[in-house]
This record gives sequence, C-alpha cells and structure tokens, in this order.
Amino acid sequence: MPHLVKMDKKYSKKGLTLIGCERQGTSVEKVQAFAEKHDIEFSLSQGTTRPDGGGGLPHMVVFDVEGNCVFSGHPASDECEGAIKDALKAARGEEDSGRSYGLATRSDLVPERS
Repeated sequence: MPHLVKMDKKYSKKGLTLIGCERQGTSVEKVQAFAEKHDIEFSLSQGTTRPDGGGGLPHMVVFDVEGNCVFSGHPASDECEGAIKDALKAARGEEDSGRSYGLATRSDLVPERS
C-alpha cells in the first residue's frame, strides 16, 4: 500500500485519479482504520470487481480519459508507471512513448483535485 500512497502523492496533481478497491469483505471500520494508518487520501470502495476479472493482489488497472484499459497488472511494475505517465502525457496533448490513446483533454473528464 505505501507505493500507492506515493503514487497518489506524485501524480494526483498531474491528473491521476486513484481509487482503491477492497475486495476481501473487510468491514468498513477496518478499511477506515487501514486508510488512516497508511495515510491514504485517495478514494476507497468496497465490493468491487476488476474489469478483467483475473489476477492476484495487489492489482492495478489504468484507464485513459476515454475509459479504455491501458494497463492491468501489479502496481509496482515499471509497465504500470509507464502506462500512467503515457496516459497523463497524452491527456495533456504531449508526445508519449509512441502509443496512441486518442484522448480527450483531462478537463473534459474530471475536474483536477486541489
């Protein structure tokens, strides 16, 4: 979890919206205590499933601003951070690593977090 907190702090001001999904039936009280203990500032939800339906924990899914899945895998992988960087660059209209996402501007999707 610490790597997700770092990722949120690093990229939230650049447009990343991180949502943590509890999937193991943990009580709301325990989820809240966990969030406080680990200084989690991003949203947490319960009772969710991943779009791809498979894989282990932890697992991260990265979507572009059009809702297309551009990464599914371990959040600590280099590929995950690369997908986030590429999607954020593309959302700002900057050059990316050669992948074409066909993205709308970030402001068309979700207002920036302050």
